[in-house]
Amino acid sequence: MKRTRLLLLCLAAVGTVLFFVGCDLLDEEEIPANADLLFASGMNDLQGELIDLETDLPIWEWDVDVSGPLSDFEDALDADPEHCGALLMAGLTRIIEVVTDPDLADILEDIFGGDVRASNKFPLLWYLDVPGAVDAKRVLESFGDSRVDPIQISLLQEYIEDEVIPALEYSEENLFDFEDLDCVVNLEIPIEDGSRDTMWVLIELDATDVAFAMAPLHAIMGAFEMIVAYNMDISPGQTVEELLTTDPDFLSLRSGNHMPNAFAYFGDVSDDLENACASLQSETDDQTFDLITEFYFDGGQYIVLEDMLGPAPCDTILMIADLIYEALNEPIVINPSDEEPGAPDIDITVDVSQFFNDPLDPLTAYLPQFVTPWVDPDEPEVVMPINFPDPTFEGIFPGMSNAEWQVIIDWLGD
Repeated sequence: MKRTRLLLLCLAAVGTVLFFVGCDLLDEEEIPANADLLFASGMNDLQGELIDLETDLPIWEWDVDVSGPLSDFEDALDADPEHCGALLMAGLTRIIEVVTDPDLADILEDIFGGDVRASNKFPLLWYLDVPGAVDAKRVLESFGDSRVDPIQISLLQEYIEDEVIPALEYSEENLFDFEDLDCVVNLEIPIEDGSRDTMWVLIELDATDVAFAMAPLHAIMGAFEMIVAYNMDISPGQTVEELLTTDPDFLSLRSGNHMPNAFAYFGDVSDDLENACASLQSETDDQTFDLITEFYFDGGQYIVLEDMLGPAPCDTILMIADLIYEALNEPIVINPSDEEPGAPDIDITVDVSQFFNDPLDPLTAYLPQFVTPWVDPDEPEVVMPINFPDPTFEGIFPGMSNAEWQVIIDWLGD
């Protein structure tokens, strides 16, 4: 939330303060005046939309219309495709336009019911008891015989395909151009201190900052491609047994190349991190007002990687980049006993590339014959014995047997 507020403060302030745009590859005299005027108009309109924004509300409840500012930024780019400020702000504004669209809240309410506008928590996370842990029993129990409403995940998937992914691709293209032009944008923004007084800070956004932003952007793009990859609609009254045994569409691949696309985006994350560190370490200018710096002695005061990752932060980032690359391109081995005493001592080989580039279709064809997993909800027990039709799942888990899966699932059920 703090990062969101900082971004919004940045956006809201720029219409009322000095906004300096520079680009190492261009002289200011060569920038067409009409592009600057259109950009200034867009910033002023964007400031008007965001200045009184209540950031404590869910994002889909923000009452904003950024179509006007976005149109100005795009017109500025038509006049000057290398306008650094317009490249940056058009990309950001396009994303704001999508995530604040009230149609998104309508779709979520159609799918999940209830008033999603009353919750800051994305509906899919309602099934999380702790971060990263899905309560599978609760999910399955919600699909019982008594449920009469359909769950049309395809409504959300279509919105992602039609609106979200194109917006992210648009922003990606703009940020790539920003990097290629070695752009620099300087913002002077107001920040309220503890006494409610306003202090002004200068933040410099350059190609290095954008290079670091590309990694999470590509990770998000990969995640959305996965979300739209499989059919997940549930018809009125369908039980889990019907979904898994008689519905030919459930968990089948939707049209498109979504899983391989996701693999490519996740692979880009490794390259993004390497490029960002190379760019950061090659900087020779004053780092005092840079948004991202490597060390404090370079003048860092905003996002200092040394503070987050310890000494030699780029060495740590490059190690992470290597791990991501290896996980995607080479079979990895996981042994539960390495992480938890008493866990099964079984090497589980995972071929992530196979998972993405030759995805299972439909997933239900690789599940064992259905038996109600929890006959008595007060005494959950896993059905035995485990009998996957193909325990290797077409080579995603090479070498695995049903006996080994049984040991692992018994352990997970304890």
